Amino acid sequence: FKQKTAYEIRLSLVGSEMCIRDSLKHVVRKKTGAKSFGGLGASLGVHIRHELPTVSIFDVCCGPGNVPNYLSLILPDAKVSGLDSSDIFVAAANERFQALDWQFVCGDARDFQLHKKFDFITGSSAYHHIEDESKIDFLKHLALHLEVDGRILLCDNFLPLYQSDNERVEAVNQYYGLLKTYYRNGGGNSAAIAAISGSHERDLIKANEFKVSYSMFLDHVSAAGLCVEEKIAVWQPPELASMSAGSYVISLKKI
Repeated sequence: FKQKTAYEIRLSLVGSEMCIRDSLKHVVRKKTGAKSFGGLGASLGVHIRHELPTVSIFDVCCGPGNVPNYLSLILPDAKVSGLDSSDIFVAAANERFQALDWQFVCGDARDFQLHKKFDFITGSSAYHHIEDESKIDFLKHLALHLEVDGRILLCDNFLPLYQSDNERVEAVNQYYGLLKTYYRNGGGNSAAIAAISGSHERDLIKANEFKVSYSMFLDHVSAAGLCVEEKIAVWQPPELASMSAGSYVISLKKI
């Protein structure tokens, strides 16, 4: 399986940071009844930690389980489930984490039913691999599997604004041109640059790469009954900032 690039690792770790912060603030408030910001007050987190409930995580488009593996660096007691369309990846993930009793299943991210809900749903580079016409269904199915007070954490990439197919081609070229410059200036090695070049070609013809603008993403989020709670830019050159284009970790919650 392909190795994680430094860029992807940063995405995962920022997602971990968000997951920890949001989950612990919430469960500590419920556990202690505290009303102070963050819920800890004068208590010590190291003492409360062992009394906190286990966090359940569902990783969509999980591959061989890389994202929950990174999350386990800081959430070692998390209960994890995952879904991917590749039976090879699912088999590898189940074998990899069998001692932890994590469960990974094959399924279509656009239409699945696990008959359970989760505290957190994570998706690293999942949304932009879903065809445009299915993106709302994808988000709706995530929402169906989310606890009322749960959060969806997405690590994903967004193009500059565009209104037509021709403008999308320009947006794709601008996005990848800036990303390749970032990688060539020390953001990644030659293998990563080659991978980005391949993604560039596929995005131009919409072959397993279906990136959209952030404004289109917001429309899909709203149609799925969700809203953005927080977004953190991971990679965003100045040329993309005004359009909210680039790479983000985004926290979604139910409306």
